[in-house]
Amino acid sequence: MFEVWKNNYKVYRYLGIVVAMRRLGIVIGPNRVYLLMKELGVRSLMSHHFKKPGT
Repeated sequence: MFEVWKNNYKVYRYLGIVVAMRRLGIVIGPNRVYLLMKELGVRSLMSHHFKKPGT
């Protein structure tokens, strides 16, 4: 899990990590990923999403 987060520029939140791990064939629930990230102190570097002007 940590490698998936690290290899994606530390931007993925817990749901992004779940999707990426499922693509690799690793089945893990979002709650487990959330709790593991909280326990390890892993956080996304992205603070919020940006909207394009005019949309």
